[in-house]
Amino acid sequence: GVVGWLGTGSSGINAEYGVGGEVVQDPDCPSPCNYVTYSYTISQSEYPSQSVEAEVKSKVVGARGAGWNIERIRDNYLKVHIYFEELSTLEMERHPSYLISNLIGDVGGQLGLLLGMNICSLVQFTDYIVRFSFFKGIMKLVRMSNRNNKRTAGRSRL
Repeated sequence: GVVGWLGTGSSGINAEYGVGGEVVQDPDCPSPCNYVTYSYTISQSEYPSQSVEAEVKSKVVGARGAGWNIERIRDNYLKVHIYFEELSTLEMERHPSYLISNLIGDVGGQLGLLLGMNICSLVQFTDYIVRFSFFKGIMKLVRMSNRNNKRTAGRSRL
């Protein structure tokens, strides 16, 4: 999994990320897909302050020995408090709006629709031609039959 973005300063944005302790460049991500931003404010004061100076000095002298005065404690000790400025996260995802697979599907669907309509039209046209030819052929046979019947009827009267 992704360990985190590498970088310094307040942004921490780089085009690299660490996976298993190894730095990997992401070629498919022109802009960073994941990044962590830490904003910070620096506040400082003298440690130990005058209100707790005697208490801190007694604890340090008890632990380290009598050679520790307040100046040496201030030079060698530091009290750090780290607070989150905000306790919320913002997650943004980017997705392509129209994929190449969508384009292929849309073009294929339209072609299928048009070709399907053309095949149906071709079948209907062929049916029309066959029916028309069949009807015309039957009508021709009927006319020929009528002519033959008239000729035969005319000969029998003579």
